[in-house]
Amino acid sequence: MVGAFIGSLLQSALTTALPVIIHDLQIMATTAQWLTTGYMLTTSIMIPATAFLHKRFSTRQLFLVPMSFFLAGLLIAAMAHTFPVLFFGRILQAVGYGVFSSMTQVIILTSFPPEKRGTAMGTFGIASFAAPVFGPTLAGLLTDLINWESIFWISLIVMAVDFLFALKLINNISQPVKMPFDYFSMMLCAVGFSGVMLGISGFGTSGFSSPTVYLPIVVGLLALAAFSVRQLRSQNPFLNLRILKNKEYLVAVLLSCMLLGLMQSGIVLMPIYIQIVHGFSATISGMILIPGAVILAVFSPIFGRAFDKYGIRTIALCGFAVFTASCLGMIFVDEHTPPLFIICMYILRNSGVGMTMMPVFTWGMSKLDQESTVHGTALLNTLRSISGPIFATVFVSVMTKASISFSGSNRTVANAYGIDRAFLGLTIVAALMFLIAVVFLKKKEESKESKEAPEENQN
Repeated sequence: MVGAFIGSLLQSALTTALPVIIHDLQIMATTAQWLTTGYMLTTSIMIPATAFLHKRFSTRQLFLVPMSFFLAGLLIAAMAHTFPVLFFGRILQAVGYGVFSSMTQVIILTSFPPEKRGTAMGTFGIASFAAPVFGPTLAGLLTDLINWESIFWISLIVMAVDFLFALKLINNISQPVKMPFDYFSMMLCAVGFSGVMLGISGFGTSGFSSPTVYLPIVVGLLALAAFSVRQLRSQNPFLNLRILKNKEYLVAVLLSCMLLGLMQSGIVLMPIYIQIVHGFSATISGMILIPGAVILAVFSPIFGRAFDKYGIRTIALCGFAVFTASCLGMIFVDEHTPPLFIICMYILRNSGVGMTMMPVFTWGMSKLDQESTVHGTALLNTLRSISGPIFATVFVSVMTKASISFSGSNRTVANAYGIDRAFLGLTIVAALMFLIAVVFLKKKEESKESKEAPEENQN
């Protein structure tokens, strides 16, 4: 949990520190952006490999070795005085985080009995989803009070202590099996995700008609198609895609990707609205969003436990309805909207995320057998990791194009109009997500014993 929290926090932490890093290292903004994009991309590439790694190595090896990479990356980044060194440190961090974050979920799903998995995964949601929301605010405060290097030094101290505890406490929960590594599948996976992410990252500035956008996307999609065909034909796949034939798991994947994509879009759009339309500083912007982050951290374990007790349908429908209402409320904001309303909408938004994210994930994973757990976790996390940037890029582009098309000359009003149009799009997708939940999410299934008892009594 501690390792996953720090790794997840560092995924978004540098967004508020980038202006200072740009000044200190004398680099362009487009270059600095790779400190976050490269981290996310490397994580996305490493996650699919965890299905193989979990079978090939012991639990201790699979935690301690990636953690060592992460610690080395933190130390290098903390001492960096040039961009290449800092970027190398970020890549090492992402390699470690991509492995041990997925492995943590596998440990939870295989160690806890089914009736307690919702509570355990809900607690894990604090690290997985609340940390990225806190990250920019904490990093902004550290950068203002000390320097940007302190972000890595403090993380290094926490992770070093966590590593020492892991040496004593982490036990093996599976026996490794010697098997060859499928390098070609790994290469196809890396090319596929890199192409899609690179193309999407340029969509907002260049548009789809630019070769720098559509060529990487086309190459990436072709590589992913080849990867998929290879996995479906393999008797021992690198990543088992056949589990998508499970309807409930497929629905969980779809809902999780939609929800995370909408959540990431809001994380990007809300600070833009607060800073550009209202003119608040980055620090004030972060403080406005803190109550919502706290609600997400509180709600995740509470509704994880509720899932264990009541099942998925009622919780998910209420959560998706709350989330959709928060998107709807943001359609009507302008430069005169009071900050208190924004705080309330963000609290409402994160309430919906906290109610649904981990219950939907846990429900989907519960539909797979024990042997498929590691593949299900890797596949779901991989798809979620790319859905966030894709959704965010699309809706930021909607905001930008709507602002440009606004007929008035007042740019503040035009920017507010762009935000409204972007949240209109978010509302439509959120409503579709709610409808999918209405159709496909069932009430809590009775246990096998409770179903068999009446039959025995009748006999």
